[in-house]
Amino acid sequence: MEFNELEGSAYDAFLKLVDAVKKDAARVNNMDMEAAWGKNGALELVQLLPEHLGVATLTSTTQYGYSFAVAVGATDGLYQRTLPAGRCLGIYGFVDSTPGRRTSSQLNFTIGSRLSRQWPMQPAQAQINDCAMRLDPIEVPESKQVTITNACYNAGSLILTMLGIFAQPKS
Repeated sequence: MEFNELEGSAYDAFLKLVDAVKKDAARVNNMDMEAAWGKNGALELVQLLPEHLGVATLTSTTQYGYSFAVAVGATDGLYQRTLPAGRCLGIYGFVDSTPGRRTSSQLNFTIGSRLSRQWPMQPAQAQINDCAMRLDPIEVPESKQVTITNACYNAGSLILTMLGIFAQPKS
């Protein structure tokens, strides 16, 4: 189930994801929670950025997101990245900013070799802000490969932003 605002059940799911990512990041960095996340903690939690997923952003400043070309009836790979050691990420939703006729019907998330989630895109496309906050967020631990594919039904381009968090050592 999805919501278009981060409140109520969607906010509760987000907070659980933050807690899970923090615990996993502390564990993979061999730290207790205080050493990892305390006042002078060694780790930081940041907004998920395109480079965390191994993609470049659009060069246009009038659009928000990452741009992909999709083919009719194809399942295109959007993101594929193995997380570096000591890093963890969580994805709790997406924004579909594609103008005009939409090309996508579903996002498929594979963690390692296992299909983890399938998120329909139509509910987000019906919202004013084209946003879907999910009640079933995804956590990706260090050294796991995350692959996000797109089931599409029309040719065209897709402008998509994944909403998430990224835990990493402070630089």
